[in-house]
Amino acid sequence: MAGAAAGSARNAAAVLKGEAPRTVFTFTFSVDVAFDRGVQFQHGCNKIAKIKEGSAAAKKGLKVGWTVVGVDSVATPSEKALRAAVAKRASGKSGRRRRRHFYSVECRVDEEAAVALRVHRRKDLLHE
Repeated sequence: MAGAAAGSARNAAAVLKGEAPRTVFTFTFSVDVAFDRGVQFQHGCNKIAKIKEGSAAAKKGLKVGWTVVGVDSVATPSEKALRAAVAKRASGKSGRRRRRHFYSVECRVDEEAAVALRVHRRKDLLHE
């Protein structure tokens, strides 16, 4: 329950119902940056195996062992699907009329990281 206390009301409600708290977090990247440059994935899947220091993913705080589950809320079940989705979004050609400036990457993280991210994001909201 301690992890849920650090998060949203939705996480607290999930824990009270016996469900696992949310462990998927969204990270936003500029369309000028392909977040997957400098990122290696495990054997064709979308689990992060290595992140190059100084890469966009490293700067946003992504960690080895996390799994990228989607790009702009579209599921990415494989490394190939993930890289194709990022290439499409990073080029700004996502099939929409207006050019977008950002795209999101959804990552499933471990519970310890989830607690830290919830606390960090709540602090960011309090200081704005």
